[in-house]
Amino acid sequence: MGRVMRKVMANTALLLVTPSASFELLTRHGTGTSGRRNFMVSIAGLISTPSTVEAFDGGEQESLGVVFRDSEIELTQSSRGSVSAEVVAPDGTAALLSFEAPYPLLKTTSGIEARDLGGFESSFVQVVELPKGTMLDSMKPNDFGRLVQATVMGSRGKFGAYGVPSDVKLARVNANLYKCKFTVLTPAMVESDRSALIAARQVGTGIFLLISTTTSARFKKQEGLLRSVSDSFSVVRAPDSALRKK
Repeated sequence: MGRVMRKVMANTALLLVTPSASFELLTRHGTGTSGRRNFMVSIAGLISTPSTVEAFDGGEQESLGVVFRDSEIELTQSSRGSVSAEVVAPDGTAALLSFEAPYPLLKTTSGIEARDLGGFESSFVQVVELPKGTMLDSMKPNDFGRLVQATVMGSRGKFGAYGVPSDVKLARVNANLYKCKFTVLTPAMVESDRSALIAARQVGTGIFLLISTTTSARFKKQEGLLRSVSDSFSVVRAPDSALRKK
């Protein structure tokens, strides 16, 4: 392993361990050369768990483009798994967004995401502004792929927290659904192969994307479930309201 990669992993390890835990380990091992080496070995043991290798969570830099029509209304999920929200497209057009998720809605996210906390499946919304004069229905798969590469798979996307995803392969399933395979880096700097279904809808100048993803090893078994989530995705222009205009 090169010097740069070792330095990255060392810095990552220090960020993932609490200050109190780091102090305890340093006190135990000492500050000499052998002590520092033993300290890093202990850190590696703390972060290299199976859940760290396979699970994925975005970083603070993620930019998903979700703007709520009323930021004071709390996002909720029904007992049957229905998630709904009033959102705004990049040009200000109000839209009603909904989908059905078999896993719980995250209450701490700044966007819209449902995730199986005990597993590896999740679905989240990303809003992308369309290039001027472009319509989703007329986009060619290669053009859509470039848009996904620059946004969903970009450095500020959910999967770019620890490096831009690599080996991205996108295939069209139908007019508004795509299947995607890619490789991400986990917090432990370990490569993880993932697969996703990306459902796309347009309102105003925005493409609303629902990305439903899991590990590639689980995708075949979970594809039916992820497909049902994707098929339930709906985004339509919200009706005008005199009350809201006021």
